[in-house]
Amino acid sequence: DTGQIEAATPTPARSRWGTRLVLIAIVAFVASPLVVAQLQTVGVTWTPLGDWAHMVYRTSQVFTGNIPLVGAYTTKGWAHPGPLDFWLSAPLFQLSGRDPRALLWTAGVINIASIAGLGAVAWRRGRWPWFLSVMALTAALVHGFGPNYLSDIWNPFVPLLPFTLAVFLLYDAACGRKRALIEATVAAWRASEIT
Repeated sequence: DTGQIEAATPTPARSRWGTRLVLIAIVAFVASPLVVAQLQTVGVTWTPLGDWAHMVYRTSQVFTGNIPLVGAYTTKGWAHPGPLDFWLSAPLFQLSGRDPRALLWTAGVINIASIAGLGAVAWRRGRWPWFLSVMALTAALVHGFGPNYLSDIWNPFVPLLPFTLAVFLLYDAACGRKRALIEATVAAWRASEIT
């Protein structure tokens, strides 16, 4: 009888893995509209025009002697603050055979990573109540903003979730996790490129 009771009682390690799997499933559910939006681009030819064509051109220069040091140019005669979008898109752009859809895929990866980061901070700071609240808020943002917009690398579209993550990471740093300040800087750098 004692052996049966011990077998029925979950070990802390098994319980921890079960919790992690549930957390991952919830994050995956919240990110699923972005995944579906990314899958819609598979097998579709995309010929970028206007600002998107310029972003593809600047991304193609990343591994050359003309590496971009400023962001996308505007019709007002100045450039956006930073070239991070070009730098982040360049590896996937090159690996995909210079497919312009790589910029869209990069935007999806940035936002899916931001959703995972929001979930991690929420879990670390408040366990289930915070985690579920933040994931509900994030799902509302994804639904309200639209997964197709969040899968677009254009400056006004991609920074919403990285900015939200930066705010949460700053809170995390204020609560004593010093490494979160560096992580917040990276997320804020991405978010700041909309100006």
